[in-house]
Amino acid sequence: MKTRTTLKQPPPSTSSLTAAKLAAFADYVDRTWIAGDYSLSLWTHFDNTGPRTTNLTEGWHNGLNSKFSMPHPSHRSFLHYVQKCQYEVQARMIQLKAGQPPKHKRAKYAKLAESIVRAKLDYGIAMARIFYCVFPIQQHTLCLMRTLRTT
Repeated sequence: MKTRTTLKQPPPSTSSLTAAKLAAFADYVDRTWIAGDYSLSLWTHFDNTGPRTTNLTEGWHNGLNSKFSMPHPSHRSFLHYVQKCQYEVQARMIQLKAGQPPKHKRAKYAKLAESIVRAKLDYGIAMARIFYCVFPIQQHTLCLMRTLRTT
């Protein structure tokens, strides 16, 4: 099997066994996530403006577990709980469609989301500067671009 070159240098290790495991892991990541069947848009969150984690799902699952206080509730009680959850979601959808505002994010999460947006913007500006240095735009191209923007 040919070694991939995307993840060229896993962290160095003094143990040959650890180095082999790191190389195998790097090859797995490259084979599965970089050059594999999963497109970047499926798993990267750079351009994502929605949830970035599975915390919401994990919280719901935790609530589900604590609701029953047993690993395997009866079918009847489980279905009753799921129906209740469905009703709550449908009621919330009706409220949102009727114009009720969405719930506010907690201040710390709103601030975190704001800082992530700022970091993405700063990154984009830095990349644009690097791109401009590598591929400078001719002055007449800039004038043409300005003309097109104003028309």
